[in-house]
Amino acid sequence: MQIEQQLKKLSTDEKVKMLREIYAKDFHRFMKDLVYTMDEHDKTGNALKKIPYEWPYIQQLCDELLNESWLLLWKSRQILATWVCVSYCLWVALFHPGKKVAVQSKKSDDADALIQRMKVIYDKLPSWKPEVFFSYCRIKIPSIQSDVFGIASGPDQVRSYTYSVVFSDEFGFQEKLQETFGAVKPIVDGGGQFVACTTPPREKNFSYTCKQNAKDKGGLFKVVEVHYSSRPDRDETWKAKAKLGWSEDDWNRENELQMVQTGVTRVIADFSEKLHVNPKLVYNPTTILYRAFDFGYHRPFCGFLQIDTLDRVALLAVLLGRDILIDKFADNVLQFTQTRFPNCGVQDFCDPAGTQLNDKSEKTSIQILNSKGIYPSYRKSAVEDGLNIIRRKFSTLIGERPAFQIHPQCQYIIDALLFGYIYGRDGLSIQGEGLNEYGEEERDYFKHGIDGIRYFFINMYTVQGHKQNHNIKFSALSHTPTQATRIYR
Repeated sequence: MQIEQQLKKLSTDEKVKMLREIYAKDFHRFMKDLVYTMDEHDKTGNALKKIPYEWPYIQQLCDELLNESWLLLWKSRQILATWVCVSYCLWVALFHPGKKVAVQSKKSDDADALIQRMKVIYDKLPSWKPEVFFSYCRIKIPSIQSDVFGIASGPDQVRSYTYSVVFSDEFGFQEKLQETFGAVKPIVDGGGQFVACTTPPREKNFSYTCKQNAKDKGGLFKVVEVHYSSRPDRDETWKAKAKLGWSEDDWNRENELQMVQTGVTRVIADFSEKLHVNPKLVYNPTTILYRAFDFGYHRPFCGFLQIDTLDRVALLAVLLGRDILIDKFADNVLQFTQTRFPNCGVQDFCDPAGTQLNDKSEKTSIQILNSKGIYPSYRKSAVEDGLNIIRRKFSTLIGERPAFQIHPQCQYIIDALLFGYIYGRDGLSIQGEGLNEYGEEERDYFKHGIDGIRYFFINMYTVQGHKQNHNIKFSALSHTPTQATRIYR
């Protein structure tokens, strides 16, 4: 009311100036008062609709856009996130002098489609808006010397200008992502902003790496997950109808925000990130800790598991070594056990191949572990038997939770189950290659962890899922860890 009273006292030019200044300072007001979207699925004849600013997650997205230099929106489909982002880009260019904004998509035509969304918003603004000229992949605002450019994917397009804001739509599906990041980095370091928006990609790529190395884990990007349930109009009735015609993996990737690789057959397809990853899993010092070893100089592995009173298995942490002798790796395991799981009774399991000599030592791997006070049990079995036990555990509910759950910090195993541990083209052989923790393509990278987990299950349970009994041995004194082991908790 106070603003309206002030406007009545002003000339037309003064009113225009004041209104532009008001909205230049308040993106939330701009969104709440002025932004319309085009609903391509509308069947009522009223496709132009006010953006539902009153929805809490819309307001949260506005806050994130205003406050974060590196922002990654990991979203479900049709969540209005792209509309919020193009509204922000238009607001930056329209009311702030000398800004150059880039909206990037896979192809130039896709980038121009983002420009056209901005035109929908602009056309509904009041008459006091600045004059703007639209053309293919371009918006010019001569009065304040600002511009918006629609650009195709790739680093060269980003290097064309020193942008104030770069918005990358469907970031996970663009080419040369890491090179684009390298081109954007100096822009953000110089005071600019990079906003990426994407549904989960069909395969592990740099966008997924950015999500996993989020700001709260020491990375650059503030990652905001925007699930369809954030929309008040998306309930279970909507889900049941919307899910018709989707494959389970495609639905989970496009809508449930799960990173599921399409076009391949997962060996353990029963695993669901939403169902089986549980951040509430905690170590119970009154319960036995199980350690599961997979040997090998290049990639030794150890998983740390417990079983609760309802016979539900929890994978709490994993260690993965690289080019490290088994005696040094055992030292790391002992130290990690003492630090992460103090005062525990331990039972160990391992690969039966640990009874064989190799060219790295005069002792077998099991003999070396014995010298450290680690006495693993082992049992020869078919690979498929162990996998079937894991499948059975994933597919069985005990109470409200699955019989096998994984802590979210065990990302190496989660990645393996989602897209790393897959069947080859023959449908029989198991593949495990993928990008390792250093961004390198590595053969059999994901096999080591699943093999280790398999040794635990084949020793603890029968193929029918019944628990077996073992004598319990306790942990030995710990040793100093080396730098050759990466900890996945």
